Amino acid sequence: MQPSEYPPSALQNLPRNTDASAFSAATNERVAVVPASWTHRAKAAVRNVARPLFVPEQWILWQMRRAKLQSELLTLPLGRVHAWVGPPGKPALLLLHGFGSDAAWQWHPQVVALSRHFRLFVPDLLYFGKSVGHGDDFSLECQVQACLQLMDRYGVERAHAVGISFGGLVACEMASSYPERVERVVLSNSSGPEYLHADHQATLDHFGVSHMNELLLPERPEDIRRLLAVAWHKPPPVPGFALQEAYEEMFVTHREEKAETMRQLVARIESPEWEGRVIDKDLLLLWGEHDHVFTVPVAKRLRERVGARARLHVIADAAHSPNQERGAEYNRVLLRFLRGKPMLPPRGRFRFRRRARHAA
Repeated sequence: MQPSEYPPSALQNLPRNTDASAFSAATNERVAVVPASWTHRAKAAVRNVARPLFVPEQWILWQMRRAKLQSELLTLPLGRVHAWVGPPGKPALLLLHGFGSDAAWQWHPQVVALSRHFRLFVPDLLYFGKSVGHGDDFSLECQVQACLQLMDRYGVERAHAVGISFGGLVACEMASSYPERVERVVLSNSSGPEYLHADHQATLDHFGVSHMNELLLPERPEDIRRLLAVAWHKPPPVPGFALQEAYEEMFVTHREEKAETMRQLVARIESPEWEGRVIDKDLLLLWGEHDHVFTVPVAKRLRERVGARARLHVIADAAHSPNQERGAEYNRVLLRFLRGKPMLPPRGRFRFRRRARHAA
């Protein structure tokens, strides 16, 4: 399905206070509804539990419940947006996920720790997870407006913004275009305006692809392993039988919309649109040491561009998703920054080494 073919009528509200009904005129008929037998229900439950992703999905949902987040599906002017929303009474914090994930899969290692101090808003960006737009705008500005409309729906004037990868680009666009709506900003493995054509070509060469869509939009279940090698310095083992379900859940729906979004992102590299953009906020650059998409030199250039209000923290033994590989350190640094506490030096992992045996 082409992006322009998405039916906007699917997002329109039902008419109110009109003579015409939104439903087709049909005579009322009595239909006998036969409930499914207990054997059918039991078989369906067994099939659900036997799914490869059942256990990780339940773990993620448990983390969201521990953080007291509610799943909300909202109809906004730019589309239908799904978001996890925390209870009021604390400063607002917006968490924006990366390109190959959705909100829950991306941020479940952080939500419990962050929810103790902040009211969380964790949306699926448009065309990811359960969120969908009208199919006619795939720009960063559209994603930013959807986030602002989400904040407006809950009466939030200002929020901290934390974005990783693609979500960091959205946070950067929001902070530079609407500084009055943003407090502190955290860009995690996300380049902003400092990603050059040479950096982009180096990324393609490193992974042996000709376009970023080949890398971030797997065409086959087996290609998910390559995507994990992008995100993780030491990718976790994934059994082959789990790849098919993961592919169908994350990379089948809205493929054309996601591909067009990536094409527009690539077209913005070294674009005049970035000229004059300034993030005049306290900024934390939280980076994985072994990221080959947005490398550490890119982070250092971005820090120099922002100036004295920017801080860079590089997490060892992590790649493009340090929030998942090194969750404890990521949460510690993130919380200290957002709460205005002094930053601590990076921690190294404890390594147990055997003492060398010397010959007698």
